[in-house]
Amino acid sequence: MDSRAVGQAGSRTVSLVRERWWILLVFTAFACLPPAIANAASSPTVANTTLFRIFLHDGTPLVSYGEFAHVGDRVIFSMPIGESGATPALQLVQIPASAVDWRRTDQYADSIRYQHYVATRANADYAALTSTVAAAVNSIAHASDAAASLKTAEAIRGTVVDWPRSHFGYRADDVRQILELLDQTIASLKASTGAQHFNLSLVAGIAPPPVEPVLPVPTPQEAIAQVLTVARLSEAPAQRVSLLTAALSQLDAAHASVPGAWLKATRHDTEHLLDQERRWTRNYQGLVKSALDDAQSRAEDADVRGVQAVLERVRRRDADWGRHRPDEIAALMTALDARLESARTRRLALDRWKLRAPVLAAYHDQVERVLSMLNRARPSLEAIRSLAGPDADALKPLEERLATATRRLTILDVPAEMQSAQALLMSAARLGEQAAAVRLQATLSGQLDRAWDASSAAAGSLMLVDRARHELETQLKPPAHR
Repeated sequence: MDSRAVGQAGSRTVSLVRERWWILLVFTAFACLPPAIANAASSPTVANTTLFRIFLHDGTPLVSYGEFAHVGDRVIFSMPIGESGATPALQLVQIPASAVDWRRTDQYADSIRYQHYVATRANADYAALTSTVAAAVNSIAHASDAAASLKTAEAIRGTVVDWPRSHFGYRADDVRQILELLDQTIASLKASTGAQHFNLSLVAGIAPPPVEPVLPVPTPQEAIAQVLTVARLSEAPAQRVSLLTAALSQLDAAHASVPGAWLKATRHDTEHLLDQERRWTRNYQGLVKSALDDAQSRAEDADVRGVQAVLERVRRRDADWGRHRPDEIAALMTALDARLESARTRRLALDRWKLRAPVLAAYHDQVERVLSMLNRARPSLEAIRSLAGPDADALKPLEERLATATRRLTILDVPAEMQSAQALLMSAARLGEQAAAVRLQATLSGQLDRAWDASSAAAGSLMLVDRARHELETQLKPPAHR
């Protein structure tokens, strides 16, 4: 194609774009006119908050003040308590997700969101879209560079393609016509640049959700019945008590606006349920405390069967009461299982200790002579520690006595349980021996710093003897009483 032909094609493209621009102005002019929503009232709001509905399998609708949350096996939402005024009293509640008719609930929620959007932001959003497209088409119509105009048209087409997905499919037919207009413009611009092949991606239409009639704000009687329904569905005792208490308060407030017979029967049932909840709370609290105290005592005595009896008693009592506190019982059983494990561990340790007790006693009898030697050395070691002696002629016999203690320790047959005590005694005897030798050197040389070295060794020996004695006494006691 020569330059004259390209120029003529470009001129025709500009003419086509200008024609489509006037069509677009018509779309923009009608953007402020929302589509009709047949047989539907405006979305009900309380204090500018949309009221959703959660439908149960029996068709009962529960009011959700604003959006609800489906988290795992629970549905969490804010429920107005009593009459809905400008600032209604709200309670955050949760019910089992299995109790909800999700097809009906999601369908109604989609409809409510769409109607609320249409009544609030839809017209402004659509007007903004058409204004953006109009500005782009206007720039294309007055541009001389076809390649730059093509980039502008393709960019604005992407905006239009994405718009219905994030705007509930609002005015889907009008958006589709705008998209067709842009596709024709793009095709013309590509032709003017000499392109032989066009590749415009097809876009699946997104229609608005089906519009349902909006349910009215519940009457006082319906609002109270809803609170009682949620109380029966709730699996949390504290929430049940709170809801039943709120229902009684609302019954008092609504006595003039609900049927007298219904008021009387409902109050009776609610008071009965609340009394039951409080009685169960007292019963289960008492069961938890008594079971934990009993199991702890039995575990300390290594009474495995006793702890098992406590577990069985809890299961039996919970079944007799109708299993009204599953979470509390689950936590209690976990704690009792831990005490059962402790009892089994203690029982095993005690049985092992009984088998090993003669061996431990035999070692203790052998080491007792060494302990006597260390005890006789204590006054002299304390004198060395405080740099107050002993007499010089007592140091060599002290060193020899402690060396004898070390030798006797090395020939003992030491049980595994007494290895720690044995190591402490060996270190104590060697440090005592060292203290006596260094003190003798200090006495002969008159060097005070050597006397301080002896003091440190003596202090270490005395400390280790005390620790060894404590370790021996511990190992000789039954494990359950350590």
